Amino acid sequence: MTNGRLRGDICLLKASRASPTIPTSGCPPWRPDQLWTSPKVGALTPSPGALPLRVHLFGSFNISRAAATYFRTQETGSFVHMTSTAGLIGNFGQANYMSAKLGIVGLSRAIAMDMQRYGVRSNCIAPFAWSRMVSSIPTETEADKIRVAKLKRMTPEKIAPLVAFLGSDRATGISGQIFSVRNNEIYLFNQPRPVRSLHRGEGWTAESIADTLPDAFGPHFTPLERSADVISWDPV
Repeated sequence: MTNGRLRGDICLLKASRASPTIPTSGCPPWRPDQLWTSPKVGALTPSPGALPLRVHLFGSFNISRAAATYFRTQETGSFVHMTSTAGLIGNFGQANYMSAKLGIVGLSRAIAMDMQRYGVRSNCIAPFAWSRMVSSIPTETEADKIRVAKLKRMTPEKIAPLVAFLGSDRATGISGQIFSVRNNEIYLFNQPRPVRSLHRGEGWTAESIADTLPDAFGPHFTPLERSADVISWDPV
């Protein structure tokens, strides 16, 4: 940090196709220290159901794989992957999109673990932002109009500072984490870990599990909630 400002060379790359090579146009002549994977739909022609997986998950994997070679050689670098609360928490009618976005979390963590020996970091952001993708939300009722007006406050510019921070030297030691930005709020998400266990010395049968597990584990089950149910308050 110099004169109160974060320093660091940043090369923001967007994949237009599931390509195993890094595009060079638009990148500075110096070495890239940060890779932001935010794939967009390009010249892909798979079945509609597979398209979100091809674009989001495979696109992120391919461009990350290509960048990893550069980061490993220079022994520094920061990946910032875009996931979604649709994958982290859930939503209706989005099985393919949810699968892709949760898969990105696994990809980011694998990169963080495998590349830490080379000084390379990898994190995820689940952004809340008004964009063309969500601009088709209906506004037929007054309640709809109020909701959309609140959503429009959450602009992409609110996401950029966290991306810049995670790519800077000030974020050294922060890797394998899942963040979210919602207007002026920044969240840190937990990650799956065992919360309860059962032990039976003589082993288990399907019947003994049925007799024991529901009561023992039931109070700790994760409810089938949408992200709007979990993060239900107005944007701050």
